[in-house]
Amino acid sequence: MGQGRHLIGQWAVPYRTRAGTLSDKSRYLIGQVGQVRRVGQVGRPKPATTTSSASDLSDLSDLSEIGTPVKAPPPPPLPQIFFVALCMITIEACVDSVASAIAAERGGAHRLELCASLAEGGTTPSLGMFREVVTAVKIPVFPIIRPRGGDFVYTTREVAVMVQDIEILKMVGAAGFSLGALTEDGELDWLTNKILIKACGKLPVTLHRAFDRTENLQASLEAAKSLGFRRVLTSGGESSAPKGAETLAQLVKQAGKRITIMAGAGITPDNAAELIRKSKVKEIHGTFSSEKEGLTKYRRPAFPPYYQPQIGEYSFRECDEEMIATLINNIGSEK
Repeated sequence: MGQGRHLIGQWAVPYRTRAGTLSDKSRYLIGQVGQVRRVGQVGRPKPATTTSSASDLSDLSDLSEIGTPVKAPPPPPLPQIFFVALCMITIEACVDSVASAIAAERGGAHRLELCASLAEGGTTPSLGMFREVVTAVKIPVFPIIRPRGGDFVYTTREVAVMVQDIEILKMVGAAGFSLGALTEDGELDWLTNKILIKACGKLPVTLHRAFDRTENLQASLEAAKSLGFRRVLTSGGESSAPKGAETLAQLVKQAGKRITIMAGAGITPDNAAELIRKSKVKEIHGTFSSEKEGLTKYRRPAFPPYYQPQIGEYSFRECDEEMIATLINNIGSEK
């Protein structure tokens, strides 16, 4: 085992110096011991290669039919995502499990925001969760970078955690990130956001709904653009995007083509088309989930629900493939 390299199972944790502190050029080795995979290889199958030789043509004794039109096979049925292409609407599904990620892709989502603890508004997913998701789906996966629930004012140590999470997740195939930090006075924290965005390198970064907690949305939008965020996830400062449709429309107009406004919170198949019509947003975000019953058979009746009082203790929420498909069809039918 190399000096300073600490291996846990098949995974390597951050390279450390003799003093035990992270070196300036922290390296993360992913895969089996002794193997290093480049970014982009994780979870993506190698393209199949085909070879041909003269022996492949040996049975073409009759060359008279060369040039004869060949009837092409019928094209595959258009997926439901076709309707979104017509509308030029991007759907980002917020998921917190592998099953939800797979369901979202099957339903027609274009991109995933991967979280843990959605009951707390979403926190940084584990390395194991992220790797399983990028192996299971082909659409881009943006992990959220949020070390805890609660507010978005972070300490120096919390920022250090966030930077390390970004470095690790970049190495295992993150297509981008969703993050945001605020000051105590309800403004975007310029220094912290700049540090985090710099850690993301050239990958696109979304400013999540910390934006909706700022005092001045219009000023925060300009700050977000200056900081280098590619898009802003917002409900227009309201509890749901449909309630904030008017403000969303103003933000879309203000943003122009400089930065993307993505509407999120409270979007359903029933209200998505109307929201898009009113606000002119080109991207929408949501969990699009329904309650699923757990597999537990023995259930002690004495215990109340713990973390999610709105559903049963033995239930959980999971992205609903049919809900996304219905939403897409509803959007398409409005065109």
